[in-house]
Amino acid sequence: MSFDKRYTVFVSSTYKDLIDARWAVARSLMRLNLIPLGMESFTASDLSQWDIIKKTIDLSDYYVLILGNCYGSTDSESGISYTEKEYRYALSKDIPCLAFLSRDLPVKTEHLETDYHREKLGLLRQEVSRGRMVDFWSNVDDLSAKVLTATHLATLDTPRPGWIRNPQSSPEVAEELARLSRINAELEQKIKEITKIEQDSTFINVELLERNAKISRNQFGQAYISIKIKLTNNSSTFFEGIRAAGKFKYNDFESQIITTDKRVDIPPWEDAILAIQFPMLPSKDLKLENINLSFRITGHNLSAPIHFESETQIISDPRF
Repeated sequence: MSFDKRYTVFVSSTYKDLIDARWAVARSLMRLNLIPLGMESFTASDLSQWDIIKKTIDLSDYYVLILGNCYGSTDSESGISYTEKEYRYALSKDIPCLAFLSRDLPVKTEHLETDYHREKLGLLRQEVSRGRMVDFWSNVDDLSAKVLTATHLATLDTPRPGWIRNPQSSPEVAEELARLSRINAELEQKIKEITKIEQDSTFINVELLERNAKISRNQFGQAYISIKIKLTNNSSTFFEGIRAAGKFKYNDFESQIITTDKRVDIPPWEDAILAIQFPMLPSKDLKLENINLSFRITGHNLSAPIHFESETQIISDPRF
């Protein structure tokens, strides 16, 4: 009797700056009926983080390294990043390593690192570049396509033990395979949810109302400004329980994050209005400059950031 073989692939990279890249790679791997493994698959355990990582790499047939613009958090004992540590461990176990190095990738401000970390990243890139299976990528689509091709070729050129569904296998093997199958199913569900969020986000049009909104004061003399936004549903989807949260910045003042108490339902092809009242600093002079409004619309598996920059003009009420 023949059995289908499935390979496991450990995906190694820094996380926050490459989260979109990781999901794109996971999608590509599952298209080849492969099981992607990485930090997303780690569960609660009495083992240390590094012990869990080593155990997971030991179970992997192939290792994919993705390098972007960040070196990442370092291990306190070794002084090297977990990404580099994973790479060196995979090499020591003779696991086929496929490396993908970014090229001309934009650097976001929140992902800037120290000179020390940038130097360490440069040295790691130089070392990895000397490897046999290395490619370069400039965007997420480019990366996922190259991972798809390289991994497929690796399974043909360098066959590995893999996992075979065998009813006569030991209970331990059956349990481990069941765990990997659960991880794969969870990853597939997460990808579906992320894909739906990305699709849903394009269906909501957001418009800022009353660009000349007035400043008011409540009964206690606290100044506030009410910002209204109109949400238009440009789809046949019924969006339920939508709310907004936002910050209001002007001059050197930044409000706390304010969330609307009201939730709205937006039927297909209709719109709704949400208002947020932002408290302002007590002042006789309420001249506003450098205005910046930022919102996040959430609900119904939808999360879409909206920014209104300093062209927004808000005029204070002359009574105050």
